[in-house]
Amino acid sequence: MRVFRLITWTAAVFALSATSGAVLALKTEIPRTILGEVSYAVRGGLGLEKSWKALPGPEQAAGRKRATCPDPARTVVLITGGQSNATNVVPSRHRSSGGVFTWFAGRCYPGSDPLLGTGGYDGSLWSLLADRLHERISRPVLLINGAVGGTQFSDWIDARSGYYAALQARVTEAGAAGYVPSLILRHQGETDAAVLKDMAELQRDMTVLFQNLSRDMGGAEVYMFRATRCIGPGRVDGVPEVNAAQKRVAESLATVHLGLDTDLLDREYRWDTCHFNALGRAEIAKRVVPDLMQLLDDREAS
Repeated sequence: MRVFRLITWTAAVFALSATSGAVLALKTEIPRTILGEVSYAVRGGLGLEKSWKALPGPEQAAGRKRATCPDPARTVVLITGGQSNATNVVPSRHRSSGGVFTWFAGRCYPGSDPLLGTGGYDGSLWSLLADRLHERISRPVLLINGAVGGTQFSDWIDARSGYYAALQARVTEAGAAGYVPSLILRHQGETDAAVLKDMAELQRDMTVLFQNLSRDMGGAEVYMFRATRCIGPGRVDGVPEVNAAQKRVAESLATVHLGLDTDLLDREYRWDTCHFNALGRAEIAKRVVPDLMQLLDDREAS
């Protein structure tokens, strides 16, 4: 059954790539990223050895103008992570204001798309969200990014992948410069919704990851999006079992806050039934910024 589902899902993705010519001809790097995720998820679903993805190195910043780092004492530090919807796959780029920054390879850069430290070549969810947060609180916002497309929760607790270690090293490096993590934003679940396994095992993977994040990244709390909707049969309207598992994990951990359920954002907000478009990005920023402001207020009051 699992093999049949994976084959059907893969066929649907390739069909989408072949029939969406008008969009995909303009955004060739986005479907290339997605097809890579298909291979990654299918190998995992079939129980084959995973081919871990290469992570962005310092060369990603080549040609990018540096920025003067903001005052650490005033800066809100957001650690972003997850899978493709947490990378640079929104079809339009957002140019952030002067109050938003990215930390990468030991330096500060403007927090504009495509964001450094993660994959993809176009826009992200986080640049606009950080801009809107900056407008509301009048404080600098520093993004530390580390999402990897197509990944499962289990990949982030598997030392062989290098994903968690790379993000942790980036956060530690920023910490040495005085930047203390404020919140961790995690958008993940779509691949686990395709490669279904025992829900108790999935919950254990999520629990370990979130405990590790809070322990290793300055005690920051996690804002966990609920996310399972994506391309292919069985996921196009979301997978309730995985969504419910995410909810149970958030409710069981004091350091994890149950965030926006992006499964509720339908095809109007996505360019391929899975990945968010500019409208989806704007809607997420609108709904999430008030949540983050409340969490920041609670953190500072404690």
